Amino acid sequence: MPEDMLRLAAKMAYGKDAAEIYSFKNAPLKKVSSVKIRKTKKDHRDTGLTEKFRIGDSVTVYPDAKIGIVCEPVNEDGYLRVQIADKKIRVSHKRVKLKVKAEELYPEDYDLSIIFDPVEVRKKRHDMSRKYTDETIVCKE
Repeated sequence: MPEDMLRLAAKMAYGKDAAEIYSFKNAPLKKVSSVKIRKTKKDHRDTGLTEKFRIGDSVTVYPDAKIGIVCEPVNEDGYLRVQIADKKIRVSHKRVKLKVKAEELYPEDYDLSIIFDPVEVRKKRHDMSRKYTDETIVCKE
């Protein structure tokens, strides 16, 4: 910057005598080596989420604070599927808080299809396991 401009700025900021205290030399500018700062991309996939939310866990879904059951674990995008009342919704893991783990809710050999599958599907699956049937099971997403 020009010396007279710096003197005027010092005079306006600090008073009349301030410009005499400071020395303004026109030293040649040194070229700074060009160091580029780059932002590193973070991997948003948290590996701890698969252990945090498991199938059968009771969770609270915010902002409504509804209680639901996890029916699909967290995918690579950070979303999990939660069953609330009679509907299943996809929710971001950030909107879900663990309430009770599945190990504490159900016995070790508990069939979680009782919770997630409709009665008709469970009946067809039972029939298919014990005899031949022409029926098919259609799963709704």
